[in-house]
Amino acid sequence: AFPLTNTGKVRVEEVRAALATTATPNRPQGQLEAQISGIFGNALGLASVPSSHHFLDLGGDSLSATRVLSELHRAFGVTLSHADLLDAGSVDGVASRVEREQASPRTTAPAPFMPTRSGGTPASTCEIAIWIGHLVGPDTAYNVQSLIEFTGVLDEAALESAASQLLARHDALRTGFVLAGQRLWRRECDAADLSSYWSVEFGTNSRATLDLIAKAELDTPFDPSAAPLVRFRLVHASPGNAALIITMHHLIVDGPSMDVLVGDLGSLYAEHVGNTTRLEPLTCTAADAASWKEAFRATGAYMDSVAFWSERLADAPLQVDWPGAPVPTGTLRSVRRTMGKELQTPPSGLRTTAFIFVESVWKIVISALSGATDLTFAVPVSARPSDAYDSVVGCFIETMPFRSRLEHESFRAFVKRETAHAFRAYTHKQVPLDDMLAARRHRGEAPPMGRSPISILFSSDEVDPRVDFGPSVDARRTPVARGTPPYDLAIYVRTFSMELTDVELVADSGILTGERAESLLGTFEAIIAEVRADPERRLADLLERASRHLG
Repeated sequence: AFPLTNTGKVRVEEVRAALATTATPNRPQGQLEAQISGIFGNALGLASVPSSHHFLDLGGDSLSATRVLSELHRAFGVTLSHADLLDAGSVDGVASRVEREQASPRTTAPAPFMPTRSGGTPASTCEIAIWIGHLVGPDTAYNVQSLIEFTGVLDEAALESAASQLLARHDALRTGFVLAGQRLWRRECDAADLSSYWSVEFGTNSRATLDLIAKAELDTPFDPSAAPLVRFRLVHASPGNAALIITMHHLIVDGPSMDVLVGDLGSLYAEHVGNTTRLEPLTCTAADAASWKEAFRATGAYMDSVAFWSERLADAPLQVDWPGAPVPTGTLRSVRRTMGKELQTPPSGLRTTAFIFVESVWKIVISALSGATDLTFAVPVSARPSDAYDSVVGCFIETMPFRSRLEHESFRAFVKRETAHAFRAYTHKQVPLDDMLAARRHRGEAPPMGRSPISILFSSDEVDPRVDFGPSVDARRTPVARGTPPYDLAIYVRTFSMELTDVELVADSGILTGERAESLLGTFEAIIAEVRADPERRLADLLERASRHLG
């Protein structure tokens, strides 16, 4: 496998160098392969893609796969799934699949990928789930935050104007949520109603004080009905040094949207101070996505996806029996460890994404701790209707249950099976978790209100600390802070600066003692080293090694 970032994205320069040294590169044959090679290249950031190289070996992941599938549909009118792309793999393989689809097209029509809004906009299923969680859980549980630190000459007026334009550009930032007629509705506010989003503070000259201000902002609740569900707090530390704390409710933003928001803010600021235009107008909105989701739930494709999940999860163990039957204390514990870039690259020849590689290792660690060999992790995935929404701020995630059985096989075979299951599941990612588990809920297997039906969350993201605000000021971004997750244990893997990887464990202190957290992180590092050295290691041996390490 070529070098990847933690989210499975390709390290472009290293891949180019590897391809350049290939003795006999397989160039695309004919116009069809050439077009598909271009689609692969655009999705992966590569100028040239040999026809026989597998998509995953080139650094593909679920997000870039979605872009490839959307482009294939636009270019050739065919509807392929993530599983189809995994099976076909290479440019020539996909070309053969496209030819077969064109000769004998599927009868199921593709879901619409264009805005379908008319009149009022009901909240999406994702927004409804978060709104309910806000009502029954801690009122700051769904707050998220990012901090941008500035060095140099900062134009405060230009920054405030850029923030105002940001709210005008993205409808989600102007949206509140109100219950009417037994439905939750999105209510977009006028700019005149948004005066509360901006504040400024002076004289904060220590990092500790800045952290306290950021923590106070994160711990201040939002009223979901009162837009804007975002606050900007500019803190002047000293001449030439400032920080912008951006705090939002999860109702209006997800991980990829945070990247869009910060990037757009930088572009709008640079436009103000440099009189240049950087951003193209948006062609769709978060409200359009909610309307699309409402329409999609009435389609046969949606019912097929519900059936897929109902069968897969009928007997899946969703909760973990923690050793010692811990009693929750109500106090949150967060333990973080910074690791090297080895997490970003699966072992050579292991055809998978870095995300699936790391998630597979964590399942070995949790299996060794709990004694369970059938585990389900909750994994948040981007469920944007199409790549047209990649530049839109909003909350477009769904939670996919990744179920794994640890059997008598090698780690390589386990990861191969995990990869095939994951890519098949991506085809059905538009189904809310509540709909996936409807049959089990009817049997009385519902979790307590405000808690996830699945014990463990596994989430991975990538933070580029550099933000372009123009030449007069240097801007660097810190990782996102979060509120209280509604899981027994949340595992966050975050790549920062393209070199270091933070692994953070968050749980109630009754479940996650400090000693146990350090033991879990140490075991994770040990198993990573084992499987990187020898992907053929048997799972039984790895589980025994992990159990010894955990003590």
